[in-house]
Amino acid sequence: MPTVWTVYFATPDVRDMSDRIRKGGGQIVTAPVPVGPYGVAALAADPEGAVFGLWQAGTHTGFGGRREPGAPAPGTFAWVELYARDTAVADAFYPGLFRDALFGPGVTREFGRAPVTDVFPAEMPPHFLVHFAVRDCEAALATVTRLGGRVHAPPFDASYGRVAVVSDNQGASFALLQRRDAP
Repeated sequence: MPTVWTVYFATPDVRDMSDRIRKGGGQIVTAPVPVGPYGVAALAADPEGAVFGLWQAGTHTGFGGRREPGAPAPGTFAWVELYARDTAVADAFYPGLFRDALFGPGVTREFGRAPVTDVFPAEMPPHFLVHFAVRDCEAALATVTRLGGRVHAPPFDASYGRVAVVSDNQGASFALLQRRDAP
């Protein structure tokens, strides 16, 4: 499994969501555990093995309040892409769990999925890639390298903006995203 930033999906009831994940063909990697007064966390995997977290808020609600009009501010969460070997499996699994959060009325789309193709090594498992907003994708790469990170994929155009895939100085992969709708 590559070292990546883990995406956590908010849920009002992490135990109920864990049961729904199991019934949908996924698995619970780490059972729900209280994190002090802050909330309850769990780790899960979808039917293909892509790992994600669950968060039931206590005193810490998470970063979900970011859904304000306009593009995300530079340095904040902007998008998460699921790379799946069988996109039909992902299409059946996730909407059944997070329908309103991902596809409901008035939702700003912040989630996509793409097939793990021949571009990836054969041993690359399905996984999520978290994207952080930047004003200028090319300029942000200079900061990544200056701080000890690495560039894995130079800027390219995707349906949701200009993207570069990088890793931090500890090796955790993430992406930089210059949204098309950014000012």
